[in-house]
Amino acid sequence: MGNKKLRVMLYLTILSVISFLLMYIMEVPILSLIGMPGFEFLKYDLSEVIAIVAGFIFGPVAGMIVIGLKSILFFFSGKNTTGWVGLAASLTAGVSLVFGTTLLYRIKKSNLNLILGVVVGSILLTILMVLFNYLIFLPLYGIEANAFLISGLTIFNLLKGILSGILSVVLYKILKKRVETFLNK
Repeated sequence: MGNKKLRVMLYLTILSVISFLLMYIMEVPILSLIGMPGFEFLKYDLSEVIAIVAGFIFGPVAGMIVIGLKSILFFFSGKNTTGWVGLAASLTAGVSLVFGTTLLYRIKKSNLNLILGVVVGSILLTILMVLFNYLIFLPLYGIEANAFLISGLTIFNLLKGILSGILSVVLYKILKKRVETFLNK
């Protein structure tokens, strides 16, 4: 039993580092790419994909651990330009997406729950980030929320949730058997 726990801890550590590296080397202003200027500060990265896969494999708490470790590593990496407010926003976004996306699958492992989880996670992410940005994060940055900004946040978080969710399901399907073999050795 101790050997399996050690393997899970090792796997979560590796996934956290991979998640951090994806965030560190690739941040894309996704709204600018789809023709919405003015939102260059909203950057998409693939780090949540790894955390969601961890959540599918080990459960929502494991995915949230990956989010926490990734966010802390990024905060101290020297690349973080948003300070502790950005760390809090990253944690809020990541935890809500991972929890929402992986909980249904943890309750009952089915393809339907994988898809429903992506929908639930994307909606939860969007609602929480719009609320938290409006009430907490934007005021802490000294930015006044307006309809333009809120619409951009809404679109960004929906895109982020759906894209991360779809990529997570695909990656999970590819890795599932390999991970099970690794853990059961």
